[in-house]
Amino acid sequence: MDISDAFGTSHNKCRVSREAEARLSAAVRVPSSGVQWRRHCGQGLGLRMCLMPGARAFLCCHGSCFTLLGFCWKLDICHRPNCCARTRGIFGQHLEDTVQYEKKFGPHLAPLLVEQCADFIRERGLSEEGLFRMPGQANLVKDLQKSFDRGEKPLLDRNTDVHTVASVLKLYLRELPEPVVPFARYEDFLSCGQLLCKDRGEGTQELARQVRNLPQANYNLLKYTCK
Repeated sequence: MDISDAFGTSHNKCRVSREAEARLSAAVRVPSSGVQWRRHCGQGLGLRMCLMPGARAFLCCHGSCFTLLGFCWKLDICHRPNCCARTRGIFGQHLEDTVQYEKKFGPHLAPLLVEQCADFIRERGLSEEGLFRMPGQANLVKDLQKSFDRGEKPLLDRNTDVHTVASVLKLYLRELPEPVVPFARYEDFLSCGQLLCKDRGEGTQELARQVRNLPQANYNLLKYTCK
């Protein structure tokens, strides 16, 4: 059943009826990765719905928050921007949403997952042959992914395979909805590479300028992983 079929046309005021909720709960089967779905309600307000298996979620609408059955409606203009951050997990989440949500844990230059993985790799993996080329153990990568998605801080010790940690870090970066260098800036960075081939000094200056002009969250993440 198409997800939009679970709802009638009665949410012009951004309200979900009990009947619609029941139909959704009964009809929609959520894949393990979860799904997102966008639609518009009254007055052109954009809604984003996140469905996550086994997760309790929230309905945020005009300042209201209600516990529902495993799904979340979130107004794009809602004043509770962390609603989906609490339910969706960090993998596949927009970088800005992750940074905003993790502010409650104190100041950090990069998402906690990136800090933990990068620090572990610097400490134990820099001399490892095939780092970031050889894959980690698939089952352990999946376990770490689930742990981070639940908001946990998994134990990484001397018995942890560094290639597995590197694979988790690569997976996180690969699943960002937009890469660290945003799509809109791709051509600018490509031009820097061409300029570097012609004039190394001028190309280096232009590259530094482009990096400084990245969105703050992207700049901080790039800075942390490259330091």
